[in-house]
Amino acid sequence: MGRRGSVGLVLLGILYYFHDAVITVLPKPVDDLLLRCLYPREKVNTNAGDVHLPHITYARPIALEDGEDLSAAFDPRGYPKLLRNVVARDQDAIVAYLAERNAGRTMRMLDYTEAIESGAPRRLASALYAGFEAITDADAVAEVVGVDITELGGRDYRLNQLFTSNFANGTASAALHCAPIDSVVVQLVGTKTWYFVAPDDLKDIPATPMPTFFAFPHTDDELLARVRHVHVVKQRPGDVLYFGPSWCHAVWTEPGPNVMFNMRYNAPHLVKAGPRYLFWKVMARILKNNIRQKSGINPQDNKKFYGRLYEDLMSYYADCGRSDAAEALFAARHKAP
Repeated sequence: MGRRGSVGLVLLGILYYFHDAVITVLPKPVDDLLLRCLYPREKVNTNAGDVHLPHITYARPIALEDGEDLSAAFDPRGYPKLLRNVVARDQDAIVAYLAERNAGRTMRMLDYTEAIESGAPRRLASALYAGFEAITDADAVAEVVGVDITELGGRDYRLNQLFTSNFANGTASAALHCAPIDSVVVQLVGTKTWYFVAPDDLKDIPATPMPTFFAFPHTDDELLARVRHVHVVKQRPGDVLYFGPSWCHAVWTEPGPNVMFNMRYNAPHLVKAGPRYLFWKVMARILKNNIRQKSGINPQDNKKFYGRLYEDLMSYYADCGRSDAAEALFAARHKAP
């Protein structure tokens, strides 16, 4: 084999084993064209064969000690940490206050509404969702949670994001994703269950940061087959949850009104301390964006920045069928304390 053949084999090996990094640095739409070449469009969950559930653990809630505030939520290693019943406020008063402070501002609502025939006029079952909405002033969030969120724990505050929904039934409201940033989540109304995958598992799943990490196309079964461990956290009204950079998560939202804030903090020391492959993909994305384009504040902004690649990662296997393994995993919420 000549030199050209050897170089060709090396390049093919890089493309095979590190194609997510290659796609991360390619310009659009070439990045999406390569994705479509590498991943077939037609797959169903049975393609992965029998899938055993990952090892599942459950978070044990911690109570704040005297003299502690929300700063106690931070874990120096970035591990998820749940503080129970920290923000005890009247839920109706919270909703009324936020409605007043955010009056005149708009959110992009995803409408899961189902029209119900009821004889005469049609009525609508409420099933609305909005997420990652950076519309609330930091001082308004501070008033609700009882502490200045811009000075919390001496961290470098970036922004806060509002999540709200009113589902008729329990819903898997977020697919697996994560961001290279610290998060402190305050659940104000309703209940959510979080399914966490550690950075050490994420590094073995082809994914790209936008800047939120999104996994490359997998059916539910294929994705679960790559995950070794899932940490389940049930967050009730008044609970505060912390998790560090690159802790991927899917979310189950219970029916009824639901209001949550996620406060984001830059944590470059934890990003650097994580798996090196993830770190370099983040650095590659930052360098590429500084040269070629900007990123949106919210994931839903990024359709215009990343084009077809973002659209494909959101919906590549939208109709891959029922997954008994995924349903069994989501059912683990019933055992969470």
